Amino acid sequence: MEKKGFFSLASSREFGAEKALQLYHLRDTSETGYCILKSQQGFHATRVHYTEGIESKFAVCFVGNIIRHEIFLACKSLDLDTNVMIQRLDRIYLRRGIANSYYDVHMLSQDYKDLYEAVGIRPEYFENFAETVNKRRNTATSNNVHTIPKALKPAEITKPRKRGRPIGSKNKKTLEKEAAIEAMILSGIDPSHINPKNPAGRPKGKKDSVPRKRRTKAELESERRLK
Repeated sequence: MEKKGFFSLASSREFGAEKALQLYHLRDTSETGYCILKSQQGFHATRVHYTEGIESKFAVCFVGNIIRHEIFLACKSLDLDTNVMIQRLDRIYLRRGIANSYYDVHMLSQDYKDLYEAVGIRPEYFENFAETVNKRRNTATSNNVHTIPKALKPAEITKPRKRGRPIGSKNKKTLEKEAAIEAMILSGIDPSHINPKNPAGRPKGKKDSVPRKRRTKAELESERRLK
């Protein structure tokens, strides 16, 4: 009585107060389900007047309830409130720009990132969703089949490339030279006898291209003092 207060309950058989209350509460699950279908999913009225239309409405209702149950399981595993998360889902993270086209604003909170990840949706998918919406809005005929984009593997995710040649890579001239040497070897030609590499330094006996000016001891001593 402290929890429920005073109320009355009639039963067709003599179950006793405790048993009758337990049996009565077995209907809570179905009542909760009907409340969700009517109030939250908007199926309190079919608004159609022919059999095929009513059946189509209930088919959509059935599929929508399955989707909501999957969201409920994901929220339960993440300790999130299902109703709150679903109510905020209509704040779709796509915005319409000046050109009447939608774009991703990249403003997902951590709770929604976790929820989307639990149901197989990644934040980078929203750019694809925006493209799909724009095509559907701007094209006379649209495809009714919509698929989730393939997940990018870590190796496929493009990262900004640093300036300059990657470490360990060879320049174009080196590659051309190595290809020419390999072609000589395959042809039976010894590449060491063709254009041998000059040793480092000036060849012995060769004079400077610009003659050096000889300096006296007095000039050298004067330079040393200035330093």
